[in-house]
Amino acid sequence: MTEKQKELHRNDIGLVQRILDDMFILLFFDEHACDRIGFTKISPVIGKMPGWYLWTKDREGAYYLQLVDTEPTEAKSEGKRPSPNERPVWFVSDFILRYYPSPKEPLFEEYAFVERQVRISPCFDHTGIPFFGKQDAIHKSFFVVGTLHLAFDRDLNFARLGVSSQDRWIEILKGGPIVKTDYRRTIEVIPEGSVIRNVAGWELSWCFFDKLLLSFCYVHKCCPIALRLSRSPGVIYHIDPDGVATEVQDDTIHEWILGTGIFLQSGQELSNSMTSLRKIFIASLQYPPQDDEFLVDYLESPPESEHPWIDPAWWSASSWVLPSRLEMMH
Repeated sequence: MTEKQKELHRNDIGLVQRILDDMFILLFFDEHACDRIGFTKISPVIGKMPGWYLWTKDREGAYYLQLVDTEPTEAKSEGKRPSPNERPVWFVSDFILRYYPSPKEPLFEEYAFVERQVRISPCFDHTGIPFFGKQDAIHKSFFVVGTLHLAFDRDLNFARLGVSSQDRWIEILKGGPIVKTDYRRTIEVIPEGSVIRNVAGWELSWCFFDKLLLSFCYVHKCCPIALRLSRSPGVIYHIDPDGVATEVQDDTIHEWILGTGIFLQSGQELSNSMTSLRKIFIASLQYPPQDDEFLVDYLESPPESEHPWIDPAWWSASSWVLPSRLEMMH
């Protein structure tokens, strides 16, 4: 990558950070909105890639949302590629979502032994997040529960938000028994075939995404333009004694994908360009399911009846009228 390309990439990263920071700053100035949505605290992470620690009312642990990649890409309209002379429209970004459980939570025991050891180690402070400088020492696969996606046009008019995860992240020991010790030096032999991790990834990811989407809708006074929920077969990870993982597809495990689109310009009238973007987004959600994918729901308005994993408040948050308090919660 040339220096110019590196600089452009840094600018793209800064743009992604700006979108989230602008929303979080306005949200956390509004104590009543935070309380209704369910966020309690936020702490930006200083590092090579932007990140945010967030705490919620309904869980004792902490979430860590970290940007891992962003790149510009061309828009596709009605299934056709744009002409070579068209400029890139979308900036597509991927985030890793981690959840650091509190040792007091029942789900703490669902995490792998090594994750639990790290969580109760001196790497973590009293708030449940890694001390500054310790995050990079933790293996990148630890505490991962899902992936978030953010795409936006270059004029910051419109954004696509998505989340994906498995209903369970299961790891099974293969290749013979292993011996483990806890921090008190208690020795335990784990027999082959034991489930060593069984984390409810989709539930943890959806609970965070639900609050994130509510935040965008409230701050930008918008509602989902369209929404698509699908599922496909997931995998179980077979772990050998050296820690090497092998993916094995399992029809009892499902991967869930939820995607939606919102406007980033509060109260803006639909111009011709915005109308075009809206059509592009809706077309991107109307593609036929792949061979192993099942379309659960497609909505362009609030559901008339109760749907799993669909929050009707996504369509009403824009009209909330709440008393405000100009005090930042650090």
